[in-house]
Amino acid sequence: MVGSLVDGVVKLVFKVLTIVGDVGGSLSNGRWQVDVPAGAYSGSATVKIGVSNSASSSCQLEISPPEKNGFRVPVQLTVDCSNVPSDQLKDYVIFWFNPATGAWVPVDGSTRRPYAQDG
Repeated sequence: MVGSLVDGVVKLVFKVLTIVGDVGGSLSNGRWQVDVPAGAYSGSATVKIGVSNSASSSCQLEISPPEKNGFRVPVQLTVDCSNVPSDQLKDYVIFWFNPATGAWVPVDGSTRRPYAQDG
């Protein structure tokens, strides 16, 4: 079941889905999508994507309980950048906030797929 809720503190609109790890699934919110392939984890987990609006360049991704974040098969987070000019897009990267250090860290393996307009 997909649900939505509004987080009053940060003003994000969340889409929520419970995904069985052995089956997999996808969840989208605005420009953002997370794909959990079959076998990523055992049991089920709640996946949430929060955005401030449908065109947001950032999202808040949560997978709980936290122990489900040790994936056996990589989980993919993508953002639709089709409306971003290619000269700006070349420098885009996905970051995550490390609460232990209080710093934003580039996601290892974060890549940009070429689009037809890239030439």
